[in-house]
Amino acid sequence: MISKVGILIVMLSSDGHWFGGSTETIFLQWAIMHGAPDVRVEWVLAAGRVAVAKGRVDLRGDAADGRASAADSPAGSAVAKVPVPKVRVPTGMVLRYRAAEPGGRLIEEGQAAVWVYPRNLLDSAAVRLRGRELYVWDEPAGLPDVFQKTNIRCTSFQDPQKLQFVRPDILIAAAGQVARRPDGAAKLINLAAAGTGVLVLRQADSPSLAGYPLVPRKSPLKLALLDDHPLLRHLGQWKMSSAETSWALQLPADDPVLPIAWWPGEFPAQPAKAVDALLASKTLGQGRIVFCQFPLGPWQSDPRSQLFLDDALDYLMSPVAPTPPLAANR
Repeated sequence: MISKVGILIVMLSSDGHWFGGSTETIFLQWAIMHGAPDVRVEWVLAAGRVAVAKGRVDLRGDAADGRASAADSPAGSAVAKVPVPKVRVPTGMVLRYRAAEPGGRLIEEGQAAVWVYPRNLLDSAAVRLRGRELYVWDEPAGLPDVFQKTNIRCTSFQDPQKLQFVRPDILIAAAGQVARRPDGAAKLINLAAAGTGVLVLRQADSPSLAGYPLVPRKSPLKLALLDDHPLLRHLGQWKMSSAETSWALQLPADDPVLPIAWWPGEFPAQPAKAVDALLASKTLGQGRIVFCQFPLGPWQSDPRSQLFLDDALDYLMSPVAPTPPLAANR
């Protein structure tokens, strides 16, 4: 969200983290329709002092009953499309907007930071993965498609029975896959114990995950974080929506598991109690398993998801150390 000053709400797709060369979206909406005027919203995307894109969109108020806008949007909301320039490295930009009535009276103005990324965020992962075997439990159009487009070789599957006689170096279980086939969780644990680095992405609407209860909780405005952990290099900046239900992994205090992002006020102040976590890591035998319950954005369009994937792949290839019991992580 950029601003919620007065009655106008302005939001950016992917919270303003955009791929260069894409077309992104500004969402505008009146928070309070009663008395809301018709306005024209002008916006500018700037890199330093240079405007790299600009445009305008009409936002109708409550006096617009029965009148169609140029964009044919319903009263109270509008959408603006932003052509984002290509970049070679992650580049900070600023989006400025100004909303004024037809007569020129200013209603609101504001700005937000925007980060624009190149399409090569997984190039270094492709180099690190050479000579390693990567398995992906997902639909072909999901993560396997992302890896194919970034020249990362992987073996994709949808039936966990295919894990019976293999031991890849790294295995990723995509969002929702384990919840649909909970019989596959034991195979993931066995592979981790045998030396595979396992990443399990968000599972929801399921009573448990790999023996840990999954509990629906209202997302906190701010999570407690193990700040120096490599999995938080980019994920630590993720914005949580308070309107979104999170599925927390409930970690017993006597279990050798490391919470990395969890509900504040629960750990380490109350080490004798279970901790509800969105990100955790556990060493099992010669390998490790990482649970990520964050609601990541679409792989193809949200750079933050690819940045976390790069961090996770790097972490899964790093040396494994034993995990002490949760209560010992004070």
